[in-house]
Amino acid sequence: MDYVLWNRREFIKLYNCSFFDIESVPLEKRQHPFIGMTLVIFFIVFEFLYIPSLLIMRKKQFYAQPCYKIMHFIGIVDVLSLSANAFTTGIFCLVGAVYCMYPSLIYGIGCIGLG
Repeated sequence: MDYVLWNRREFIKLYNCSFFDIESVPLEKRQHPFIGMTLVIFFIVFEFLYIPSLLIMRKKQFYAQPCYKIMHFIGIVDVLSLSANAFTTGIFCLVGAVYCMYPSLIYGIGCIGLG
């Protein structure tokens, strides 16, 4: 992320897409609907399981203990990274997106997903 914010020339040099023609690979070969739908479904299922757990950890009787505070914070980070890792990756698989189509977006989401 430092390259994007502070060293733009180095970012453009390292993540250059001028040599790559997106249309050289047909859209049908770039799209992966089964993988995309699987990732989106996993995201929905895991979010529905995660949110109640976080709400329970937030109750006064649990939140008074330091271990639950730590687990609650880790859970929030995990929910956010799950959004980047499962949901957006699933959408990109469905659409057939590659890095050179949305370089800044994919780079930023990758930074969020990897923490």
